[in-house]
Amino acid sequence: MKLEGLWQDATARMGILIVAVYLALSSLPLLSPAQMEGFSIYWAEPPLLVLLLAGLLHGLTRVRHREERRFWALLAACFGFWLAGNLASSLGWYFAADHWVAMAADSAFLLSGLACLLAIDQRPHRRSGWSLRDTTYIFSTLGTAAFVMALVLYFFLVPFFLQGRYGCDVVLTHLLILALDALIAVRFLHLVWACHDKGWRRVYSLLGCAAALWIVTDWIEWS
Repeated sequence: MKLEGLWQDATARMGILIVAVYLALSSLPLLSPAQMEGFSIYWAEPPLLVLLLAGLLHGLTRVRHREERRFWALLAACFGFWLAGNLASSLGWYFAADHWVAMAADSAFLLSGLACLLAIDQRPHRRSGWSLRDTTYIFSTLGTAAFVMALVLYFFLVPFFLQGRYGCDVVLTHLLILALDALIAVRFLHLVWACHDKGWRRVYSLLGCAAALWIVTDWIEWS
């Protein structure tokens, strides 16, 4: 797997253009500080997430390797849930919506983490079809899914239905998401250590660095 053609990709060029527009908005006096804060928190991510989703889904049409195809599909699901959570947060803030919007947004962010962890379980650097012969694969996948779904049920859905309102503490929600970010970063770094293919090591390294940046940006956003 090679990354040399990344800068010839139309999705990458569009992403650079969007980032350049964001940099211009932040450096030029086009928006007031309050407007810039609202834009950066609620509206800066969706265009990049939509672009990323489009690139991942388009690339899936060229993948034949069984686990690699699932890997990229689950990463697309990860960013799809992230986009859904981001839009729910934005609309909830804009329309001053009720607690169910906050519950939906937080649940979407946790499901995003679940999709990313399931993507890691695919280990696409291994031979195609390896998961069909590995008895531990199904237990690892089910364990990961059960763990994250238990978090969603216990902290979000059960309090909502018992109390008739969203009762999860904001600090606890942030800590849960930060913990998931850290787990994702560690899992990707473990793949870097376990993988001997140079192309996939670069992919895992980039994704691990991205997860580490999620920790930093989430911490800054919530501090």
